[in-house]
Amino acid sequence: RMDLETRISKVPDGLISDYETPGALEGRLVEEVVKRGVAPGYITSYDLTLLSRGEGDSGWQRAEASAVPSAGLTVTMPYPEGITGDKYNGVVAYIYPETINGVEAGTVVYLRATKTDDGIRFTIPAPAMAGESPPVIRHRSVFIRP
Repeated sequence: RMDLETRISKVPDGLISDYETPGALEGRLVEEVVKRGVAPGYITSYDLTLLSRGEGDSGWQRAEASAVPSAGLTVTMPYPEGITGDKYNGVVAYIYPETINGVEAGTVVYLRATKTDDGIRFTIPAPAMAGESPPVIRHRSVFIRP
């Protein structure tokens, strides 16, 4: 099961020395996508947490990295209100929550996003899912505005 929370509510342990608050981390991610020409009003941040429940367990717990398929975790996020796939392209920025496979904690990468009828689909690489990390979704119009 995937828990989806709008906005960032927690700083992953591997980033706490760089970002004292969730707002500071969210600000960094917003800065990154603004550098790519996206207006802040078109940016939405989310906390995604993969949860699992063992046989006989009554509650959900944060999943271990071993629960993530080797091909990564494919997520389909519904379009925000007022956003449609036919007029906008979705782009996903992801920040590494800790140093994983030589990629330093705090490194921002852009994941390939595909438009679907249900929302934008992207895959978070399996090694990157070892910790919690918030993605930022941006939607940019495919129309050129003067």
